Order: sequence, then structure tokens, then C-alpha cells
Amino acid sequence: MAELNELHPRWYKGTWIFRGQNDVSWKLHPKAMRNDKVQEHVRKLAGKILQGISSASQTNEIASSHGLRSEEELRRFLFQYFQAGTENSLVAEFEDLSDRAGLRLPDDWIENLKRIEELNNPASNLSGRDIKFKWRVYPIRVAFALAQHSGIATRLLDWTFRPMVAAFFAAYTKVEHKIQPDLMVVWAVERFSLQCTTLSPVTQLRSRIGFLQAQDGLFLYDKEADEKYFQHGCWQSFEVELRKLADAGRVYKFTLPYSKRVDLLKLLRLRHVSKSNLMPSFAHTAEEVMSGEINWHDIKYRGGQFEDM
Repeated sequence: MAELNELHPRWYKGTWIFRGQNDVSWKLHPKAMRNDKVQEHVRKLAGKILQGISSASQTNEIASSHGLRSEEELRRFLFQYFQAGTENSLVAEFEDLSDRAGLRLPDDWIENLKRIEELNNPASNLSGRDIKFKWRVYPIRVAFALAQHSGIATRLLDWTFRPMVAAFFAAYTKVEHKIQPDLMVVWAVERFSLQCTTLSPVTQLRSRIGFLQAQDGLFLYDKEADEKYFQHGCWQSFEVELRKLADAGRVYKFTLPYSKRVDLLKLLRLRHVSKSNLMPSFAHTAEEVMSGEINWHDIKYRGGQFEDM
């Protein structure tokens, strides 16, 4: 609590951002890159294309005709392509269903989201040479931010300007772990130092997204995630970029035994940092009361005094 106090000299310039995670072993991977359903869907679509190619010579012919040097490059391109298509389509579907449900949408949602059509025939649809990264995801629209906060898998990663908020999300969990983590963690990064990395901050007007306002939140995404996937054959975690800042003292990693999470949540609640404050809704407020997170011994009887019997 002392190390993450907003008044600590380490944070006095107010240029730091924070992220809390329930388990120190978890990588800094956006949800779209680690969600099982998304990854299974991408593998399935790419697999259909690769299975439809009859021979290795045909694979190399298709790859070379489109600026790709090998069968492996074609495979990586297809995975990157369908990953981008899936992410954009999930947000587009989120927009459509929200509108059909009569939910009020921000004005700029009227802009058409570029939809990526399914790639059914690589020989006919992969037009032009050097097609790598022609289909991209630019998650800077309000739709992506609201979709992320609502549970849609995007390539945005949630951060906050407030260290105590990050501490809450380090301790807070929706489900019990099968194996209890040893440590929970709060990451701290000096925001302007990110210019030396491929990570880019994304901010939105707080008035458009209630939870974002309550959490004083922002997002990070990797501008070169697709290029890195094409180069390495896997989605790289943000730690790879953050290591560049470690020697300059521009990134910190605070850990606390997981066994202390309940004590931490109690201390944070005294600072008015709780689920009902950070994710304000009547349902979350009621859940906080009935779950026992509030000390029932402190609840005052407000319905009048008992009369002598």
C-alpha cells in the first residue's frame, strides 16, 4: 500500500500507468491473443485453407506468387489474416447486437467498421504481391474500448493511471483458481518512455464509457504485433518490449503473496477502491453487500429502534 500510494515520490510526476494481475506467472497478453475460442477459430479457418492445398509444390507456388517465401510464411500469413478478421468481426457483431438491443451508442460508431471477408480460395483471393499486413486491426475507435470493457476479446490491454486501482485488480478475481498462485502482481510503466517501444497508449473520453471513467483507465496495444507474429510465428507478450525500459528504471513489478489478497481488498475498500466503485452498477453494489465483502458487524440498523417487549 505504501509503495503504490499516489503520493509516493516515485510517482509524483503523474506520468506512470499501472496494471494489476492475479497471478505473477501470467504474461501480458491481450485477451484476443490468449482466448481459447478465438485461437481455436483462427486455427480452424487457416487449417481449412491449408488442407485444401493438394501438394507442397502448390503451396510454395501460391506463397511465392504473393510475395511469401515459403510454406511457413504462408501459414503465418493465414493465421495473422484470420486473427485480424476475427477481432474486427467480434467488435462489429458487438456493435450490431448493441444497436439492435436499443443501447445508446457513441456518435462515431456510425462510421463503418472495415470488415474482412473470409479467405476461401488463396489462389484467387490473395491478389497482389507482398500482401503481408494488408489486413490490420487498428483498435483506436471507441467501439474497441467499450467492447474490451464489456468482455469482448480485443488486442487492447487494460491499464490505469491509479496504482490503487491496479492493486484492486491484482487482488480481485471472478473465479477461484484450481491451483492458488504464489504471488499477485502490479506492473508500473512510465508512460512517455513507451515511445522507445512498439507499445502505444490508447485513451478515450471518460464520459463515453462509465467503467473507464471510474477506473481512470487507458489501454495499450502493440503497433507491430502482426509483424512480430509473422517473424516469430507466435504472439509476443508485452514484457518483451517492457524489458527495454528496465535498465532505465522505467518499469517496475510489485508482487505480494496471494494469501494476502483478502487483507489487501479490505485496505483498498477503506480507500473507496472496490468493485462497486470501479465497476459501478446496482448489481455490483448489491453483490458486494451480499457476498460478505462488507463487514456485516458494521452494518447499522436503520429501520428504527427495537421497542422493549
